Amino acid sequence: MPRRTRQWMVNPELQMVFNLREPAARGRVQIVLAGLCGAAIAGLSTGLFFTGFLLEAGLDVTDIGLLGGIPFLMSFCTLFTPMLLRPFPKRKKILSISRLVSHFFSLVVLTMLPMLPAPKPVLLGLMAAAYVISNGANQLFVSGYSAWHFSFLPGKVRAVYITTQQLVNAAVSAVTLLVTGVLSDMIGRSGDPAMFFRCIRLLAFGLAVLEVYIFSRPPEPVYKEEDHARHPLYIFSYAKKHIKFMGTMVIVFLWNLAAFIGATPYEVYLLQDVGVPYYLISGLTASFFLFLAVFSTGWNRLIRKWNWLRTFAVAVMLYAPFSAALGFVTKENYRWMYPGVRGLQLVLFVGLSITVNNMAYINMPKTGQTAGFSLNIVVSNLGAFTGQMLSTALVRAGQDLRFELFGATFGIVTVLLCIQGALQALSGLYALLRERALMPEEDDDEDAVVTEIKAEAPPG
Repeated sequence: MPRRTRQWMVNPELQMVFNLREPAARGRVQIVLAGLCGAAIAGLSTGLFFTGFLLEAGLDVTDIGLLGGIPFLMSFCTLFTPMLLRPFPKRKKILSISRLVSHFFSLVVLTMLPMLPAPKPVLLGLMAAAYVISNGANQLFVSGYSAWHFSFLPGKVRAVYITTQQLVNAAVSAVTLLVTGVLSDMIGRSGDPAMFFRCIRLLAFGLAVLEVYIFSRPPEPVYKEEDHARHPLYIFSYAKKHIKFMGTMVIVFLWNLAAFIGATPYEVYLLQDVGVPYYLISGLTASFFLFLAVFSTGWNRLIRKWNWLRTFAVAVMLYAPFSAALGFVTKENYRWMYPGVRGLQLVLFVGLSITVNNMAYINMPKTGQTAGFSLNIVVSNLGAFTGQMLSTALVRAGQDLRFELFGATFGIVTVLLCIQGALQALSGLYALLRERALMPEEDDDEDAVVTEIKAEAPPG
């Protein structure tokens, strides 16, 4: 066994965060294992392959943009989560059932609908209905999972946990994306792409069943919900009460707004206009695993030297110009420009993935955490939905836009990527200017969390 691998396996910090002896550490192992299934599911059924599936179903870029806005719109269902879950001292069954229903409609029903002999408007309506049910079932209760698993993530283990989770998930995503990317290109040339997409989505449903089972294994804590959580408008008074928490939510909103303003049109642009093969896009996305393995230690040192907010600000302000640069990828230059720019982005995205994933925890109040995580979901999806809808509107308005630059012709997608870069820079500037005001309180002690989980752990 290589020396570096032996050192990783005996790393005392990792052994403290992940082991099978202590209830809290064992719970973190189970959450990470479920996350592995989730990463594989995402690799098989979202992003580029979801776009490919919809294109094979006969939808165009506008249809895909409208369908892609449904998850963000349905996220407002989570406003009612604190009220719905408050009567349940134990929530495992209701959370597991809702997640399974969500996966079934997304990965089975939605997958089979294009096989119906229906005209495009009817098919689009049916697919939208299935997507609404899937996302509604998920968003009504998904913040309950976050409140449940938050008990396992006190401050002093969080950076190691997030980095490890990101690294392991990225490794699974890398394998999934590389294999399916190569297969999709091969099948696209000589086979039936629609059948291929159906098969990988049904495989994803099998993994989804396993994911739900593993997610249900960690013991539930004693939930600390505020008494007035029973009111349907409680979440708004909660937001008004916790100003510092909502300050970090502004960063979450701006980041998601920027991330989604050009995402779907850019994927379609790369595939249809530039002609970038699936394997190149998937391979670069999959290579994030290697970047995370190499650069995560350096980014964690910066977090300890500075703090979460300053590290995010520096990373995103350096990242923003490269987002704009991607808008100038063409048929003539994509072989060197696309991998070159994406590679530089991925170095910075290691720091962003760690800091962005911690934003919800930075100023999370000690009570009413279901409401806190619900707000995080609403704000994240509101930013993403705004970006998606703004992107769709701009694509419709500027679909005939053409301009010459550097001897090449560009269109609305280039404009979208420039707007994306500007919004990313704005999110970093806000984090930098508000750094002092949003500095988090001291985190709870690990022992208190472990004691609480032990009290709720089943005998044996």
